[in-house]
Amino acid sequence: MIQEASGGCGRHVLDLVSGLDPNQFDITLMYGKERADAYYLSRLSRINDAVTLVPSNYLCREINPFKDINAYLEISHLIRKFKPDIVHCHSSKAGVLGRLAAMNSHVPKIFYTPHAYSFQADEFSKIKKEIFIELEKWLSHHATTCTFNVSLGEKKAAIQAGLDAADKFAVIHNGLPPIPLMNKMIYKEKLGFSAHTKIVGVSARMAPQKDPATFLKIAKRVTSKISDVDFVYIGDGPLLEQSKEYIRKHNLSDRVHLIGYRNDADAIVRAFDVYLLTSLYEGLPYSLIEALRSGVPIVATDTTGNNEIVQDGVNGSLFAVGDDSEGAEKTEVMLSSPPSEKSILRSYQSEFTLERMINKIQKHYLM
Repeated sequence: MIQEASGGCGRHVLDLVSGLDPNQFDITLMYGKERADAYYLSRLSRINDAVTLVPSNYLCREINPFKDINAYLEISHLIRKFKPDIVHCHSSKAGVLGRLAAMNSHVPKIFYTPHAYSFQADEFSKIKKEIFIELEKWLSHHATTCTFNVSLGEKKAAIQAGLDAADKFAVIHNGLPPIPLMNKMIYKEKLGFSAHTKIVGVSARMAPQKDPATFLKIAKRVTSKISDVDFVYIGDGPLLEQSKEYIRKHNLSDRVHLIGYRNDADAIVRAFDVYLLTSLYEGLPYSLIEALRSGVPIVATDTTGNNEIVQDGVNGSLFAVGDDSEGAEKTEVMLSSPPSEKSILRSYQSEFTLERMINKIQKHYLM
């Protein structure tokens, strides 16, 4: 079950339920309707025959006693109806309500993937974070067979917070299926650029976590030095208007392009010559795996998740969070001296394939 039916969390769950062996598993997916995005809903229609889908009007991100109680009752009813051998909960709200309901219904195996813990988020006060930690501790001890962390950094955060013993956590990186690599020039043309223009780009929400301001500051520095490079930001969000104003103020409209949401973003990444991610924090970002899969070198902030994907000299380089000067310098170096495409693709194939992710999860299910 999943509350956050969008973004990387939603993608992970859809890839998982689509890839599990149908000869070994009968799958029921309960998901929150409130934040289900277009990508998630379009893929749901394609797996409808293989997976029993149960939408919920009550699973929501915010704390809402009425909805939370009804979501718990809804989950409990679902468990009594299907009598599952395994319950796997994704994201914080489903992780709390789903594990409680599964424990009280005596489900044999209960798994949890937080996709970044609530106590890691800067948006919450110290008191709230302490409450989240105590809740996670209790649930891990009493209502969890194993927690799957999408990054080693996330697992370390759990252990440092004292949630449980180290053997109650397993690191299973996100993974993506391989795609055929088309000529880079085809995708440059789809974006309206000439074959000779170098593109530094990203596909991310324009939200505080992704720090688009640093992306734009790096763009300003680099374009002032290099004449044949443009910057492209795929995505929208609450900081879109603020970003547009920065571009207007600094006369960057000919060099920095905010192209909004695209449903082909994972393929369009192939057009980029450098993938630039300026996040303040991450779990394990799918967007960087998309870049590796497309053979695109990465420049990213040195934060949890990013630093497990990016290997200096192999597939990219890292810079300090918020440091646009260092970020610009690393971007310039990457444009002039990128690692080989073969090296980048090898780093994807060795650790971040969907097959590898699903096999690891199935192994735990069947233990």
